[in-house]
Amino acid sequence: MMKKLLLSLILLFVFCAPQARADHNVLYLYNWYDYIPDSVIKQFTKETGIEVLYSTYESNEDMFETLSLTGGNGYDVVVPSGYFVSMMVQRGLLRKIDKSRLANYENLDEKRLGANPDYCIPYFWGSTLLLVNSKIIAPENITSWNDLFKPELAGNIFIIDDLRDVFSIALYSLGYSINTQNRDEIRDAYEWLKKLLPLVKNFSSEKIEDTVVNESFAVALMYNGEALGVQKKRPEYIPVYPKEGVPLWLDCLAIPKGAKNVENAYKFIDFILRPDINKVITEEVLYSTPNKAAFELLDAEITDNKIIYPTDNEIGRSEFLGSVEKALPIYERYWKMLKNE
Repeated sequence: MMKKLLLSLILLFVFCAPQARADHNVLYLYNWYDYIPDSVIKQFTKETGIEVLYSTYESNEDMFETLSLTGGNGYDVVVPSGYFVSMMVQRGLLRKIDKSRLANYENLDEKRLGANPDYCIPYFWGSTLLLVNSKIIAPENITSWNDLFKPELAGNIFIIDDLRDVFSIALYSLGYSINTQNRDEIRDAYEWLKKLLPLVKNFSSEKIEDTVVNESFAVALMYNGEALGVQKKRPEYIPVYPKEGVPLWLDCLAIPKGAKNVENAYKFIDFILRPDINKVITEEVLYSTPNKAAFELLDAEITDNKIIYPTDNEIGRSEFLGSVEKALPIYERYWKMLKNE
């Protein structure tokens, strides 16, 4: 914790220095690990002459804390999950998007614009699902989140390190909304997870695909993009959508309030919205694109894949993760307790 605080103070000093980061030929991108191909960044630099300086974070919480400490300074484009955007807007951390500066905005699917289209541009959407290792347990025997407590799975479970997704599986199993702000329901979810975590072998959000490919977990809770990557290398892993529902999410491109290179930010976002560029990103990252023009360019191998584009029947009861507003500190307190058990 002290190391994290020290890093944040260093960032605060560097990013708040007047004009320290203003540069017409630079873009400061703050993004998830391995969430955009190097080839796309290189092509953007080749076409525009703008160098992309790429920093990563492990969770929305880390990104939010950093930008909160710096007042939105230090980065030109960030990639928050949709449910964090409302909080970032309330804190005054994001600029309103001028869509007239995005020639490719019309390529987006209107059904995937999210709850805050004035502040974020959809990048990817998807689900968090289970991969079941059919060599260890029959996939048809895993139909509910409560099946994670089966004795044969004990000590052989992988779970992503993500507060909202992990709490969602507990909330679903208990019959609650994954966007609940009810203290008692959040506490019940904590108690459910407290029983589950001792059965978990690996709990991480870095190099998820490599970790699951290189080890033989019985089941793995993971984002659908990494799930597809795993299945391509280890076909014995079968996707399962538990009957209670799965967390659905939307990640988007946003411009921090304190961005120094705003013009470069718009150029970068518009570049990402180009169908040919978005196609390349989708084919490598393997999440569901909200870009309808890019979708038309994708091979059926991707568009017909149920990991990337599940049927309405498979996700019929599912909810998109939304803002939990004032209840977030409650989630965070229980999350810290879980990780310190």
